[in-house]
Amino acid sequence: MRSFFFTTKFSLGRRASLRDCLSHEFLLMNFRTSLQLFFVACLMISYVEASAQIRVRPTKLIVSPDSKAETILIVSDGSTVRRFEVTVVAWQQVVEAEKITPSDALIVSPPAFTLKPNLPQVLRVLRVGPPDAQIEQSFRLLINEITTQPSGPATGTPTVSLNMSLPVFVSPLSSAAEAFDLELSPFQKSADGKSSRMLKLSNRGRVHVQGSQVMRLRAGAEFGEPIPLFGYALPGRTRTWTLDAEGLIGADALRVRVTSGATTDLSL
Repeated sequence: MRSFFFTTKFSLGRRASLRDCLSHEFLLMNFRTSLQLFFVACLMISYVEASAQIRVRPTKLIVSPDSKAETILIVSDGSTVRRFEVTVVAWQQVVEAEKITPSDALIVSPPAFTLKPNLPQVLRVLRVGPPDAQIEQSFRLLINEITTQPSGPATGTPTVSLNMSLPVFVSPLSSAAEAFDLELSPFQKSADGKSSRMLKLSNRGRVHVQGSQVMRLRAGAEFGEPIPLFGYALPGRTRTWTLDAEGLIGADALRVRVTSGATTDLSL
C-alpha cells in the first residue's frame, strides 16, 4: 500500500511557503500528473476562495461518536463547469512528517461529481465501522479536480489540476479533552546566520490540537500583529514551529493560542 509523505516543520514571521500550506487545515495544491498525486503548489483557504472561486464548508469535519454521517457543502463562484473526484486517506504523523494511506473507514457520497456555477454540491461523509473507544481517528479527504489535457486530434488525457485536502476527525466513544504542553527552545542560529527559537507543542491527549496564533507580550499586554500557527498535533504527537528572532523584538513573553481558544503564556 503506497503512502504519501510531506514535512511539517516550518518557519513563521515570513510569507507562507509550500511546506507551510501543506500543514494548514485546508489545502490547495496543483497537480501535473495523471498517474499519482504529486504536490507542486498550494495556497491557503482564503486564497482558495478568492482565486480558485471554490468555497468549502466546513473546512474541518468532526464526526461525533453518535453520528454515522456528516455533510460538506461545496460551491463554485466561477463561470465554468468543473469535475471532481474524492479520495479518503487515513492520516498519521510520524516524527516530523505527515503520512497518508488509502482508507475504507469512511465513505463519501457521491465519490465523483460535476460542480456547476452557483449550484451547491452536498457531500455525505459516512463512517463505516464503530469509532475507537479511546483515541480520535484522523483522516483527510482529497478532493481532486479532473481536467483533460489534449494529447491528440481527438483524444485527451485526464489529469488532476486542483486538489483540496480536508481534515476529518472521528471522535472516540469516551469523551476526551485537549491536553498539551508548550515549550520554547533557547535562541539558535541557522547556517545563514539568522537567529530563531523553536516552539514545540506536545499533544499528550486523545484528540487533535490545532495551532492558531502567537501574540507578543510586553509587560503583560499584547502588541503587534499575531503570528499564525498552521497545522495540527495529532494525539500523542508533537508539532514544532520556528519563530524568527526579528519577529520577537520588543517582547518579553509570548501568548500561544490554539483553535479551541486555550492560551498559554511563555516567558522569553
